Amino acid sequence: MRIIIKNLPNKITELQIRSSFSKFGEITSFLLPLNEKEKPKRFCFIGYSKPNNVVNLMNNSYINNSKISVEEIDNEKYKKYKNGEPDGINIGSDMTNSRVYVTNLPNTSLDIKDEIYKLLKLYGGITNIVNDSFAAIVTFDTHVSALKSLELNNCEFLGVLIKVRMYNNNIEKRFNTFFFDFKSIINQYKSKDKEVLLNLKDSDLGTNISLLESHLIAKTKDFLVANNIDPSCFTERFDKKVLIVKNYDVMGSISDSFDCRVSVSPFGSMALLYFKDEENARKAYKSLNCRRFGDKAVYCDYLPICIQKKKILEENVEIKQKNSVNKLIVKNVPFQADKNEIKRLFSSIVSVVDVRMPVKGDKTSRGFAFVTLKNANDVTKAIEYLGTNTHLYGRRLVIDKANK
Repeated sequence: MRIIIKNLPNKITELQIRSSFSKFGEITSFLLPLNEKEKPKRFCFIGYSKPNNVVNLMNNSYINNSKISVEEIDNEKYKKYKNGEPDGINIGSDMTNSRVYVTNLPNTSLDIKDEIYKLLKLYGGITNIVNDSFAAIVTFDTHVSALKSLELNNCEFLGVLIKVRMYNNNIEKRFNTFFFDFKSIINQYKSKDKEVLLNLKDSDLGTNISLLESHLIAKTKDFLVANNIDPSCFTERFDKKVLIVKNYDVMGSISDSFDCRVSVSPFGSMALLYFKDEENARKAYKSLNCRRFGDKAVYCDYLPICIQKKKILEENVEIKQKNSVNKLIVKNVPFQADKNEIKRLFSSIVSVVDVRMPVKGDKTSRGFAFVTLKNANDVTKAIEYLGTNTHLYGRRLVIDKANK
């Protein structure tokens, strides 16, 4: 028999893989494909002399904190995978990404959200669906469920062949640098205020910075909502009549030379330029992008089109059980941070019942914490307020609902 092992850790050797899988039988063949940089891809093939139960015992298990997928393959699939990638799966994908992007939807005036839900719910719990007439972004409760749903790529749906692939989180990350530029905003503080804010002798310095950053992000989110922009729902299409401008505050009077409507963020460092036609927007883009004003440069890009969120009926989305969770898991916690700092950070937004930080044998932090809140609504509120781009001692906190 021959198996394929997917989603292996980035840094793993043939010896490590063999040591984990040789106990199931004699290994007669082994192939760990390499990428163009001569580094191992995140999947491999193993052949056994006799059939065994390796798939049942190792599928969905963990190797070095990576949840692997193990399945038996025939000769046809082996030939297909050997020179490419497993079906629809981006081997270098973000293991926290649980969203898929569905395109080539049927051209109809009807709301097909229910039909999309019925099709994809077979692969796991769905927490959210947003769609328009061109595409849909479907959020599963786990990364594995999202990967499984890629089997629907080129599947017939309401008379058309739809395309299903992992949602590209890089689009959201790329434009977050425009929207949430903490450095540009902090530089606007007067030197005296900044000296008080950044007092290195203050024991609460790390938490103070995190709280300020969260406040700035919340204000910027309100600005984006007012302009019908939701970075979590960006498509790969762009509105060629709208420009996002970073460091808008250094442009001065030159901004008046463009025939457009301007919407400036609360802190002035970012602006949206709405043009009447694509040609004027294109000219402004060529004139502004990477242009220097004194010791600063202005950057601009076209605004990605985002799918407007619509309320999803509760009976159509399996989130009742998920919403009952009143606990958060906070990952990537700096080792110098303590429970009190974590508690103070979250207490500024919601009511904190308890904070638990697991430790190693030598009493040092394991890099994550559990925060118990008063109710499930507080969990949602904390994620919305702090979950986008909150940093503590320079490390971005990864905040999510904890499993029961």
